[in-house]
Amino acid sequence: MWLTPLQYLVFVFMIQIQNSVQRDGKTSNTEIKDLILNMEQQLGEMIINLENRIDAKLSDLQRKISNHVEDEVSRILDNKLKSHIRNVLDLQLELVEKSLRNVSDDLVLIKDTVASHCQDLKEDVSQNITARFTVDAQSITDNITTSLGNTQLTHLNGCSEIDGFLLSPSGHCFKVIKEYHDWPSSKNRCESEGLVLAQPEDTDAPWLQIILNETYYDSGPLYYVNGHLVGSVYQWGNGEVVPDDHPLWYPGDDEGAPRQPHRFPWIKCMLLSTWSQYMRHHPGRPYRAGDCTVDVRVPLCQVKN
Repeated sequence: MWLTPLQYLVFVFMIQIQNSVQRDGKTSNTEIKDLILNMEQQLGEMIINLENRIDAKLSDLQRKISNHVEDEVSRILDNKLKSHIRNVLDLQLELVEKSLRNVSDDLVLIKDTVASHCQDLKEDVSQNITARFTVDAQSITDNITTSLGNTQLTHLNGCSEIDGFLLSPSGHCFKVIKEYHDWPSSKNRCESEGLVLAQPEDTDAPWLQIILNETYYDSGPLYYVNGHLVGSVYQWGNGEVVPDDHPLWYPGDDEGAPRQPHRFPWIKCMLLSTWSQYMRHHPGRPYRAGDCTVDVRVPLCQVKN
């Protein structure tokens, strides 16, 4: 069994008194007082030591409590701060998602609106092109019918369809040489057949454009005719000028337009175009300008008058 410091001090005091009594048979008041003073001194030292130990324990306990409290407060604040940040971020994310949904809905609406407008525009353009091409084609067909009446086109002045000739409404005879040539060799090829490179009348050119597109489409969409650049103007083989504002020129400012500048007089030659796309956009305007040296175009020949 362990004694407390106070019990131990009392026990020592009693032992000292007992030893004093056993030594001389009695104990004087002075000895008792000395023993008491000694005990008080030891007791005081024990109390001071105990207080110091208690203070040290209290300080250590306060430090631990303070650290624990600080850690706990920090943990609580940290959790609350994290929770608050998460709530703010969740709210912002929700707002962004809502905004994106609204933008997505707007984009879908815009896409549908644009698609609807494009479809309407496509239908309008298609109807206009079809109507215009139909009217122009019908007008040319009517002119052909009116000019020829009931006359058979198979044979007239030696112009036979069987031999590959085409008789125009004005009575001129044309022939397609289904070979590829440049402009000079096209002239020579026609002359080798006893023909000349074609110089269609203004009324024949739109008719030829339609007939060649329908009948000789596999030959190619561009045909050389007997017109070329002389100086700054285009001329037919007989010297007749084809002005830049002639109504049979295909309109525009690309390389096929007659108004482009040229350095040499024989760089550009006249072509009769049967491109279906060009015919839809500008029917009845078959002439274009092209490079005379291009050798993948077809000669359009004509019987000499």
